[in-house]
Amino acid sequence: MCIEGFPRSANSFLTLYFMQYNKRVEIAHHLHLPMQYKKAVSFKIPTIVLLRHPLDAITSLLIRERFLYPSLAIISYIWFYKALLKYTNKVLIVHFKNVISAPDEVIDRLNKQFNSNFHHVPLTGEMKQNIFTLIDQVDALTKNDSLSLARPTQEKDSKKEKVKTIILQSNFYPQALNLYYQLVKYTGTSV
Repeated sequence: MCIEGFPRSANSFLTLYFMQYNKRVEIAHHLHLPMQYKKAVSFKIPTIVLLRHPLDAITSLLIRERFLYPSLAIISYIWFYKALLKYTNKVLIVHFKNVISAPDEVIDRLNKQFNSNFHHVPLTGEMKQNIFTLIDQVDALTKNDSLSLARPTQEKDSKKEKVKTIILQSNFYPQALNLYYQLVKYTGTSV
């Protein structure tokens, strides 16, 4: 099994959800590189690629990684998803919103597309909170402030507008947005 996405696209959330119900399944995840899903496809491994709107994903990344240049983050988004255009019929592309609201439906779609039988149950509020707690525990090992947590916080929300303004002024942003719109049609999500 492979779960891959650009950073800040619910990689941790879906991986932890999946692991709770499929403990014996090995998962390739969190490399944040196209080669991860390319290699999984070459081995015929069921693969999910996560897609989040570039403004949201890049904003979240820049808040978490405060020393990253905005242009580099945008170019990285473009690079990650441009490679995906050749794999749209070989992976399951899933929108961020679907992952955080209904991961069970994501796994159901994966099972149908790849003729697999991964276990899943509907997400409850308690389960969602438990996943966020697990994310916090993992983050506590390497991060020490609320801006670095891999989930929403009030402090991160307060920084978003300033960061979004910087991203929107980039000459690279329209290309990232164009790629997003090319790929979002494969998610089954209306935008």
